Amino acid sequence: MFSALPRITLSAGSLLLGLLAATPTVNAAAAANSPSAAAIPTTVKPLVWRDLVNRPERWPAQTRLTTEQRFRGEASLRAGTVVQIHAVKPNEVELIAPAGFLFAAAPGDCDLLAAANAQWARFTPEQRALTVSDLQRDMSLWPGRATLTVDQSFGSFTLKSGETYRVMRVSGGDVALWVPGRDGQQVVPLTATDVFVRARERVALPRDQRPGRMAEILDGLLVDAAGKSTPIGAADVYVQYLSASTCPRCAAFTPKFVEHYNAVLAGRDRVAFFGSSTDATMPPYFAYVKSTGMPWPTLPHQNKNVMIALGNLGVLEIPGIVVFDKFGQVLLSTNRIGGAPLAAAESALAQLDQKLPAGSAMARSQ
Repeated sequence: MFSALPRITLSAGSLLLGLLAATPTVNAAAAANSPSAAAIPTTVKPLVWRDLVNRPERWPAQTRLTTEQRFRGEASLRAGTVVQIHAVKPNEVELIAPAGFLFAAAPGDCDLLAAANAQWARFTPEQRALTVSDLQRDMSLWPGRATLTVDQSFGSFTLKSGETYRVMRVSGGDVALWVPGRDGQQVVPLTATDVFVRARERVALPRDQRPGRMAEILDGLLVDAAGKSTPIGAADVYVQYLSASTCPRCAAFTPKFVEHYNAVLAGRDRVAFFGSSTDATMPPYFAYVKSTGMPWPTLPHQNKNVMIALGNLGVLEIPGIVVFDKFGQVLLSTNRIGGAPLAAAESALAQLDQKLPAGSAMARSQ
């Protein structure tokens, strides 16, 4: 049965949606207590409605109305209309109409349960076992990028369904996305993205075979010493060096780092190095890169906060070194070593020999 609901604002970053009451059309109890008509293998226990309540990982990406929905003001949605899912409750489901408003419907007024069971039957046991809590704990399941499935309004701007952004973190049922030109990361509900769909692709693989996300995050952000965009290869470990052309401590440390890299680190296997500028403008930093012989690509000043947000690093003093694994987990950081910045950088440099795998490194010559 439908119920009249007050106007609400969805969780942080989501679109303000008007909750409308529609005319009841079916027996909700019968639909809620019967499994889907979809063919379910005999070895897979079918879901019932209560299995979907507060379990967004079990919901399909969208659902189709099976009855016409009429609202106050003579607005209506025809049977067959595809709508998004906002919440599943014991006796109803909150759906998002194509126009953006939220409405409550009975379980039998959409094919949600049938669609959920259809995908449930296709999943491997590992995919069926995956929960939101598992996703939050395991960074190897996080994709480098995610696509929005529902518009997200932030007052002065809106992120549109279908747009893709870099994933910084997954926490508390939300996803922090990096939105260029919008003062850093924006937090949206996990259910408003395809993160869980992408995570299911990864969980089917052994952890050591899962694709990393660092290359996907860094793609399009790095430049060479001439300021031209340059790619970075897939690696197992990524080393970020933060410095500035005007920093006296960097003037003392950078030559040591470059010398140590050329003598010891350049032969490391599946390791990617990149610099990160804290200069306010890039021309002086590019000159600094050339004069010191830094052989790796650069993350320009306007992009440096991407990595700070990714590693949840807070304030980083320079010279700084941060080591990430391919999933974005911080393995080593000067701001976690403590002590004076130059001493911390010296300590991090000494630890790199143990942190990096042996073989040939992947720094890209300028």
